[in-house]
Amino acid sequence: PVLAALRPDLPRELSDLVAELLHKEPATRPGSAAVVREQIDAIVARAWASRRGLRVMVVDDDPERAQHTASLVRRGHPWATAMIASSGGETISRLRRDRPDLVVLEARLGGEMSALELAMEIQSDGPGAARVAVVAAHFEERDRALWTQLGVAHQLERDPSLAEVVGGLVRRLADQPDPRRPLPVGG
Repeated sequence: PVLAALRPDLPRELSDLVAELLHKEPATRPGSAAVVREQIDAIVARAWASRRGLRVMVVDDDPERAQHTASLVRRGHPWATAMIASSGGETISRLRRDRPDLVVLEARLGGEMSALELAMEIQSDGPGAARVAVVAAHFEERDRALWTQLGVAHQLERDPSLAEVVGGLVRRLADQPDPRRPLPVGG
């Protein structure tokens, strides 16, 4: 099967390169590993060049609160794009298609999937997974410990400083070459 049919989220050029590498006629395959490396580097460079900035998915079952959080994201950086999902199921189905760099998750998410379950699902994608930030009116110390144990380093309280905190997080991520990599110490 063609790679693009199995993984439509990958660049089409990568699918073409894999097809070339698997071609039955050896003469039509790339001549060396160095040539393949150059092609991969070019694919990666084009993917980053075509990137539309930071992609953030806001997940909240309260439409008004979701719109407010999305607005904070957009105000955080001119290249930030905010998408809204209202449930865990919708988020999961959109993760591969929309490939957000950051998921801002309401801690009291209702519906078929809790915020904890959704965070675990996102984190299960491994090192390339979207970063997760969780927002709540208040965190008890045990709640913070649980979120931290799940790998959610960004626990944001819905208080007067939320706009500044969300804006700072969005700016730090948008200014990184790869927003999915860990923030520098102190970030």
